[in-house]
Amino acid sequence: MIAGASMIYLPGRIGSAEPESAPAASAIAPVERLGPPRLLLFQQQLPTAEYVAAHIDEVDALPFEGVIFSIPSTDLMRTPQVISVEQFRTELAPMVKAQAQLRKVRHNFVYVRLIRVNPFVVETSTVAQSMANLATAAREAGLTGIVYDNEDYEDDTWAPAFSCPGSTLEACSAEAKQAGVTIMRAMLEQWPDMTLMTTLGPFFGDPVTFRAILNEEPKPKHHILGAFAAGLGEATIGTDATYVDGGEVYFVHNDTMAMNHRRLRKVDLPRDSPLVTDALRQQFASKVSLAFTFYDENGGDPARWRNDIGVALRATDQYVWAFAFHTVWLGTPGPGKSAASRDWIDATVAGRVEGRTTPMPL
Repeated sequence: MIAGASMIYLPGRIGSAEPESAPAASAIAPVERLGPPRLLLFQQQLPTAEYVAAHIDEVDALPFEGVIFSIPSTDLMRTPQVISVEQFRTELAPMVKAQAQLRKVRHNFVYVRLIRVNPFVVETSTVAQSMANLATAAREAGLTGIVYDNEDYEDDTWAPAFSCPGSTLEACSAEAKQAGVTIMRAMLEQWPDMTLMTTLGPFFGDPVTFRAILNEEPKPKHHILGAFAAGLGEATIGTDATYVDGGEVYFVHNDTMAMNHRRLRKVDLPRDSPLVTDALRQQFASKVSLAFTFYDENGGDPARWRNDIGVALRATDQYVWAFAFHTVWLGTPGPGKSAASRDWIDATVAGRVEGRTTPMPL
């Protein structure tokens, strides 16, 4: 989780302090919908496929269009290994039933936690095979897509010393981008029109964009992560697939800030960043879908949650993910968490209406 300028590490994601203001946009990145705006529930306490399938009415009553859920291999995949398509089919079998029964909350994504694709020259082919197998099973289950959480929780996944031992930063960046292309192409062979969302997109690896959004200096590992994400997007060129930059920044609380983020991620980045190839630059608007997010910070404020839903839905190309760190919408709350009350439900419903009926000011 990235919630602002100076980072504060929270269990499971990253949070941070909110900047005082957002710089004014020097250019407009118009919102060109890549599909109807959809609000996804992303709980820090992830529901499982089994839970979703066993609680159809509860899930369908949620004020969201989709849920991000886990399977046993969500954590197993963190260590590169080939997981068979049969295993993924077994783990996703409950969702075959669920997708057939759900009537409203149907845009569901299976969650994959950070995979150690390092070193790239050794592990890329292994990860590509597992992700291709997952894509096969997810398509067969009727899911909308896969969420790949590429945030480096343990500080040793994207660092060049682990990803590309002995290589220069430039060479490591090229290896990372090629790894992204290889893994995405492997998935597309099995699911040609899939949607893949990463929590962090190419913007995280571009120093200029990183500084403008986070107000701090990037590290080499950020550049490598961004290059990998850019490779995922590049691989969708000439396909029916969608790559979604999840935009994991949590301090976008008004339309001015949202439009500034759109400009930085959708105009300035593809125009100026060496991470973006000419081929991707020409099709960036249509092949890289910008998502927005927010979370129930500091224990949660339904009024802020409602506001942030509206802002995000107005700004997004298609997807918004509501990160419920403190509140639990599905399942029994664990330590330090509480069940989403009627105030949270009402705030979500109102935010959805405001986000869909109030145009983004230009």
